[in-house]
Amino acid sequence: MMEHIEIHVVHDRTEARLLDLAGLPRLDQIGETCIFCGKPVGSVRGEFIPMALVLNEEAESALCMECSAPVRAVGLASAERRERATSHIES
Repeated sequence: MMEHIEIHVVHDRTEARLLDLAGLPRLDQIGETCIFCGKPVGSVRGEFIPMALVLNEEAESALCMECSAPVRAVGLASAERRERATSHIES
């Protein structure tokens, strides 16, 4: 069965506030630790620790930047390939 997964990388409090405006779960609804390694993420003791919010049909989860790196790297590589493939096309 095909599965749809969304990843939203949140770097600071401003981006965290935008989640709510976009109709996505607020970080205080997700948790303050990475589901894989247990490191703190999001707003922790007055500091904001960058994180990735992962959504699928069944759950919302928080990941630290380190644990989300492999998936984020795929997205960056795809964007770079797309840029190289279209760089010869004039606007």
